[in-house]
Amino acid sequence: MLGIYATSVSIFTLFAYGLAAYIGNAFGWRAVFRILPAVLGIVLLIYWIFVRDYPSAANRKKYPSGYTKSNAVRFPIRNRFATIFSNKNYCLACTAFAGLTFISYTNLVWIPTFLHESYSLSLYKAGLLAGLYPAIGILARPLGGHLSDVTFGGLRKPLMLIGFWSMLLSTLGLAAITDLRWVIVLIVIVGIFDQLVVTLFFAFLLDILPEEVTATGASTMNALGHIGSTSAVFCAGLLVDLFYSFRPVFLTLSFVACTGLVAVWFIREKRSSGHLNP
Repeated sequence: MLGIYATSVSIFTLFAYGLAAYIGNAFGWRAVFRILPAVLGIVLLIYWIFVRDYPSAANRKKYPSGYTKSNAVRFPIRNRFATIFSNKNYCLACTAFAGLTFISYTNLVWIPTFLHESYSLSLYKAGLLAGLYPAIGILARPLGGHLSDVTFGGLRKPLMLIGFWSMLLSTLGLAAITDLRWVIVLIVIVGIFDQLVVTLFFAFLLDILPEEVTATGASTMNALGHIGSTSAVFCAGLLVDLFYSFRPVFLTLSFVACTGLVAVWFIREKRSSGHLNP
C-alpha cells in the first residue's frame, strides 16, 4: 500500500519536469514559478473537499499491552525520542535512508544540468530525459512493496541490500562511461532501485517500533533523510565547480551507496508475525 501511495511522487515529479521544461523553454524561467500558485490552489481545494482526518475504514488503531490512546498521548516527547533512537535497527535504517535521499536528490536536481552541459542537449530534451528517473517509480514503488511482502515474506532487508548494491555498481558505471545511451540506461537503473526500496524504510519502521511512536519515528526518519537531500544539492554543485566534471559526483554517489549497503547489512530483521486471513 505504501508503494502504491508513493506513485503520486513519481507521477507528479514527471509532470513537473515536463511542464517546467516546456514553460521555461517557451516563456523563461520566471514563468515556471508563476504557475505554482495555480497548481497549489487546485491541490488545496481537492484536499479541503475530499480528505478527512479519520476515515472509518482506517479506524483500527491498537496499542501494545499497558497502553491506551489517552496515556499514549501523554507519553513525554523525550521518552518518544529515547524509544526510537535506542533501537539500533532504527538508527541503521535512518543512516541508510539519508544515503538513499542523497543519491535520489543528486539525480533529481542535477541530471538535467548534467545532460545539458555534458552532452549539449537542449533544456527541454534534458528535462524530458531526466523525467525518466522519477517516472520509473510508477512501477518500481508498488513492485518493491509487493516483492517485500510476497517474495521475501515480509522481510525488507534483502531487497534493500539488492537496491544499494545495484546503485553502487550503476553509479560506478556512470563515473566511467561517457556514451549517452549507456548513461541513460544507468540513470534509469539507479532510478529503478532507488524507488524500489524507498518506501520499504517506512514499512520497516512500522515493523520494529511500538505503535505509539511510529508517527514520531516516521517524521524523524524523514527529517534525517532531508539532511541527505539538502547536502546532496550543495555537495554536487560544489564538486562540479571544483573539478569541472560530474565524475566526482558519481563517485561520491558510489561511496554513499556503499555506506547505505553497510548500514543495511548490519540491520537485524525478523520475519513479520503479521499475516492475512485467506
